[in-house]
Amino acid sequence: MENERPYKIRKKSGSFVLVLSTTYESPLSYISVLENDLSARGFVGTVLFDLLLCNGNEYNRFVEFTFEKGKINRASRSTVNIVEIDDSTLEISKDFYKANRLLLERNHILLEEEKRELICS
Repeated sequence: MENERPYKIRKKSGSFVLVLSTTYESPLSYISVLENDLSARGFVGTVLFDLLLCNGNEYNRFVEFTFEKGKINRASRSTVNIVEIDDSTLEISKDFYKANRLLLERNHILLEEEKRELICS
């Protein structure tokens, strides 16, 4: 089940999902499992990964792919700058990490001040 995976999927619209990291392990290491999860949902569209817990709050925090025919198109990979992400998507991410504070507190990649900012913002 999804609870045992190093990611959570949050649907934003019919053709857009946000995949949030839940451990230091990148969800990208579980592409085939994620492909099965998305296929089971009948999903086709854009997958945006928030890799906060594995990459930190750095330039490569967000990575985007297209998903079609049951597969993540690896050639479509694009690093997305945080300023290019709409506010509602950032709000989904912020709300998720605020609701799951232990994920932040146990993380060793983020600086303590980054953790406080994410929790308190």
